Formats: sequence, C-alpha cells, structure tokens
Amino acid sequence: MSPSPPPAAGWRAWWRRHGPTVLAALGVWAVALAVRLPDLDASVNIDAAWQWFRRTRAFWQALAAGDPAGTFQVHPGVTLMWLAGASLQLGPGLAGPLTPAAVAAGALPVAWVSSLIAPGSVVLTRRILGPRALDAAATLGLLLATEPFLVGHGRTAHLDALLTTFAWLGAGAALWTWRRGRWSAAALAGACLGLAVLTKVAGGAVALGVGLTGLLGLVRPRRGRRLARLAAITGVALLVAFALWPALRAAPVDTLDRLVAEVTSQVDRGHRVYFGGLYYAQDPGPAYYLAVLGARLTPEVLLLALAGAVIVVIPGRRRAGARRALAALLGAYAVLLYAQVEAPKKIDRYVLPFFPLFAATATVAVVALTRRLARGRRWLALTLPLALLGVPRLARLAAVHPHAIAWSQDWPGWPAGRAVTLGFGEGLREAALWIAGDAQGHRPRVFSGMYRPCLEPWLDFREARLADAEYQIRYISVIQRGFRAKEYAREMRGLLHQVVIDGRVWVEIHAGPRYRGPTTPGYSVPWKRPPTAPKR
Repeated sequence: MSPSPPPAAGWRAWWRRHGPTVLAALGVWAVALAVRLPDLDASVNIDAAWQWFRRTRAFWQALAAGDPAGTFQVHPGVTLMWLAGASLQLGPGLAGPLTPAAVAAGALPVAWVSSLIAPGSVVLTRRILGPRALDAAATLGLLLATEPFLVGHGRTAHLDALLTTFAWLGAGAALWTWRRGRWSAAALAGACLGLAVLTKVAGGAVALGVGLTGLLGLVRPRRGRRLARLAAITGVALLVAFALWPALRAAPVDTLDRLVAEVTSQVDRGHRVYFGGLYYAQDPGPAYYLAVLGARLTPEVLLLALAGAVIVVIPGRRRAGARRALAALLGAYAVLLYAQVEAPKKIDRYVLPFFPLFAATATVAVVALTRRLARGRRWLALTLPLALLGVPRLARLAAVHPHAIAWSQDWPGWPAGRAVTLGFGEGLREAALWIAGDAQGHRPRVFSGMYRPCLEPWLDFREARLADAEYQIRYISVIQRGFRAKEYAREMRGLLHQVVIDGRVWVEIHAGPRYRGPTTPGYSVPWKRPPTAPKR
C-alpha cells in the first residue's frame, strides 16, 4: 500500500484539480452580488407592497402563536416568507408601516440567495461536462449573473428569482446525479427542488419534469441506479417541504387541497395584460411569451441561443455531452412549459425560470466561437467571453441601475412598450420624492390608483379621488392598458413631471384640480384606451 500524501501535497493536488472552478465560481458570484446588492430600497414591487410584506407578517405571527394552519398564506411562498421575515426581524422589524429600510430588508435575502444561480451553475457545469468545460462554466455563470430581468427580480421581495434559482440548481444537480451517480448530488437536487416547490407551485412542475426525465431514460445510468437516485431526490425534497412548512406537517391533506384550490382559482382568473397594442382581459395566447422573450431577454443571449440550438443538433462527438445535458434539462422543464402555455393567466415574469435554459444554449455558441478564435489557447478561450460579453453587459446594467428590472429590448418596428406590459413599481420612488419636494412640507392629496403602497415608503400623503387630487400618478402599465383613460383626461390640469428610465417614460405626474402651481400641458404618450382583443 502506498503511503498517504502529506497534507500539503494533498492540498496542492486538490487545488490543481478544483482551484480554477473555485476561482471562476467566486468571480461570477462577486459579479452577481455587485449588481444585486446596492440600493435595494430603490423601489418596491407592486405585489410585494400589496401582498408579500403582509403575508410575511401573518406567517411569522402564526409561527409565534403556535398556529401551523396560519402559515398557509397562498401558493405557497414559504421560502420568501422565511427569508424576508428573518431579515425584517433582524432589521427594522415586522410591525409598522413599510419604510425604505423595510423594503431593503425584505429584498436583501432574495438578492443573496438568487445570486447563487451564477456560482452554482459554474460548479454544476464542471461536474456534468468535466474539467475541460471551465470556459463553458464561467460563461454560463457570467450570463446568469448579468441578465437584467433576472437581476431585477433578484432585487425585490418576490418569488420568481427564488423559483428560478432553486429550480435550475435542482435540475442541474439531478443531471449531475444521473451522469455521475453521486449521492451528495441527489441530496442537493432534492433540497433545491423541495425549496422550489415551497416557493411556487411551478417548482412542482419542474420537480415532476425531473422525475419523468429520469424515469423515461433520457439519461444514461442503469435503471436500478436511476430509480435509487430518484427515490433519494424525492425523499429529500419531501423532507425539506415538511420541515419548512408547518401547515403541511400539521394537516397535509387539507393544506394540499387549499393549495390546489387557491392556484386553480388564480390561474383560471387570468390576468389583464397589454400585448401588441391590444388590451386582453384574460388570456393573450402563447404568442405573448414569445413577445416577452424578445422584450426581456437580452438580444445577445436570444440570438446566441438560436445559434447554439443549431450547433448542438449537428452530429459530432465533441458536442455529445452538451447535447445530452441540454436534452435532459429541456425534459426537466417540459411540464412547466406546457403548464405555462396552457394556463389562462400569463404574466411576463412567468418566463423567468426558462432564462437559464436560454443562457445554457447560448453558452454552446459562445464556446464554439471562442474556442475557434483561441486556437487551442485555453486561457484565451476562458477570457474572451468575459471581455466580449462581460464588459458590455455590465455597462448595460450600470446604465439602468438601480432599476435593472425596467430594462427591455426594442426591436425595429416592435418596441417593447407596444409588445408587452411593463412596470412592477420601479420609478415610483422617484415620483414620490419629486412630489415631496414640490409639496414643500405639506401633506399632499395624491391619486395613485393601485400604486399607493409603492409610494408610501417615501411619501406621506393622503389618497384622493382624481377629482380631488393635487397630484395624479399615471404609471406605465396603467397608460399601456388604458385604465380610467377618459376620467384621467377629464381631470388632468397639466403635466408636472416625468420619471424616465432607460429612455422610456415610466411615470407621469399630472396636476389635479386641487393643484395651485404652474403646469405644462401635454402627455408623453397617448392616453386613449387601446382596442380590446376579441375573446378567445
């Protein structure tokens, strides 16, 4: 038996093998945090302001009262309520009005956890594709660290960035399990998929897709080993779900019945959206998501993903590993894709879980190009994507900071403002601060419509009717969908101020009948209600 290597030699060997992966993971994680953590009090998501801070408070009150049934709030949002509630408890507290400090505290853990999608993708890519895939791993991590719509959702107390992170890392760890047969990978996959299910029911669709991918033999391990790993993933996922959701432990059947009823009610109700110049009272159809991808996914990722899809189907042993990995990941997301397309309720953020799939497919094209340009020089193949993609993407994020979620892509003849509904609450802080300055110390009367809680952290005001307001707020999504258009036009007395983000008017502040200062007539965009789409 050969003697064991001395500790120093063992560490050197370990570092030679894993050090580049560690450095790449830490590098993209630093980038992900750098674009997510600053100025977390810049805006509050409309759903978070109306619902999730209240639900988080009720969740923690139920925990304190020993009432497990009270921890059921909605569909299910458990991870967000644990994270945001703990952060609020350590900071400004759960009680009291929503303040800028509370906005930042609620978003902080979401930013930290959702940033893990970048380093996690680096590690999983190396594990799945092997040690020679460092350039692919670093490229994928960089793309996920700097995708604006993903960054923006990772800066707010909401569910979709958490869902995207847990589902993607869970699917990737499951693929690692199928490919390498690691029990530790099965435990990681189960934990992440369990957290995805506790975040949104859509996480359950990904978990189901992962299971079907394994059962149908879309991955290569022997059947017995595949079933054993799948059982381990399922067991860990169930353990995580029961451990973190008291309502599920106390009354599993009743909790699941309530969950199904809640989700079914919300999905069947649909959602009022603006799409392609028309107003849809319910389902805009599957083409809406194609428009969302064009508006919300960066053009380089979208175009490179199309190129990568072509490259990966070309026969060749060099791409066999990437082809099998992407096929397995696509299978894992197939159930969610079907559910999203068929559901009447469609919102642009629902496509966010698919962004990592596009980034992974785009990585295939990036690696094929940079390896050809590098001509065998591995250091050049690694640094070229960072220079060609990293610098312009960081510049884009800097240009729209702190409102990365507001970034959208205008295509010739198809601007994002006409294609899809925009606006989650960004820009309303700036509107609130402008009104506070213009009001000169008195408590103004403001018509805010549905966006009152998005103004309250920064402005002490009295909500008023349009006819009794000093200031009238018109938000971009209200303008697009034409809500109360005739009433606005009748009561407006002049344009006072506009909040512009990334070259687009996000908020208009108009003088109401009670305003006594000077005004500037005019509107930034047409106020007429858009045509209503025919019922499907």
